[in-house]
Amino acid sequence: MLPLMLDVSGKKVIIAGGGRIALRKLSVFMKEGAVITVISPEASEEIQRLHVNGNIIWKRARIQKEDLNGAHLLIAATNDPHANEALYTMADASTWVCVASDGNKGNMQMMSFKREGDLTISVSTSGASPGLAKDLSGILMDRCKSIANKLPFIRKEREHIKNTLPVHVRGERIRLLIQELMK
Repeated sequence: MLPLMLDVSGKKVIIAGGGRIALRKLSVFMKEGAVITVISPEASEEIQRLHVNGNIIWKRARIQKEDLNGAHLLIAATNDPHANEALYTMADASTWVCVASDGNKGNMQMMSFKREGDLTISVSTSGASPGLAKDLSGILMDRCKSIANKLPFIRKEREHIKNTLPVHVRGERIRLLIQELMK
């Protein structure tokens, strides 16, 4: 699989399942501005609260194929691994599907990530140990916070270099700038 960063703002995301894992997954998409519909006969109190507050839509039912029409992403996070796998086959080929119970069964996986300003660090263990991926992304971010703090300056200087220097010297000048800042 290819790691990517996607802008999901305004995108239709379907979460199948109403428990702890569904809540954790939907929280990530909610922070990024996705339009979220949870489809599950039952839902945790927190998911119900998010629905009542208008943050998400909760459809109290079992998911049907027509529920997936126009969905950009489907997170199959029910408490039944076989149902999660079946949802992958139910989705259109154009829908990205994360099978939460087994990341190798869908066509996308969610990586553990930490964000500090403009710096995003993500880690995947390809499903071998999501907990380890979470721990590693935290450890790496802790070690890289000083870099995150320098990124606004780097962005500004890089733009200045791009706007004032000839193309053939820009790359080297930017590399020198970063080397100096990393000392």
